[in-house]
Amino acid sequence: MPFKVSKISGPPQFDSLPIAKVTRYPLEKRDYKPYAQCILCVGESALTLRMWAFEVSPSEDSSLRCVLYLYKQDPERAVCMDVYSRGHIRVALLRAGEEGEEPVQLESESYTAPPFGGEDLQGVYWGSTLTVPLEALRAMGGPLALEAGDSFPGNFYKLCTRQPFVHSGSCFPADFAANPYTKDNMGDFQVVPY
Repeated sequence: MPFKVSKISGPPQFDSLPIAKVTRYPLEKRDYKPYAQCILCVGESALTLRMWAFEVSPSEDSSLRCVLYLYKQDPERAVCMDVYSRGHIRVALLRAGEEGEEPVQLESESYTAPPFGGEDLQGVYWGSTLTVPLEALRAMGGPLALEAGDSFPGNFYKLCTRQPFVHSGSCFPADFAANPYTKDNMGDFQVVPY
């Protein structure tokens, strides 16, 4: 079933938008599988991504990632958006299957990403709401597949490379033994009118 990306007008009403859940941890032999949630919507002038993870005392390497193959004229190019537990954000352009390629990064002044955190009945959480202007995304790679009716490959991830809590999880199935960011490891995202 595709993940629905709502095409909205005005500011996002997060309580009414579809939520993706990161629950697949295929390499995890222990029971350390931080639950994470993601919301993605597109407005008249910006793409908004809200990601948060339920994780107590995360390491500085703990991150949430969204990979989207948005570009109509370059289907092998992906936008990669990373949110780290200590507040660092990265928005970069990646080409599928090219390991070691230095990604083109969007200047941090181009987007907003206020962090948030707290505790609720589900537990302690951290995250950020990332808002990236569509013009900045177009400048990075060309026309975008973000109109109602468009679809594109994408996935959400929860990652950490630091011991003792190394983990790799995703929303859609991904091969973490190889490169989990290729198009073969993506689900279907469909833009729908809100």
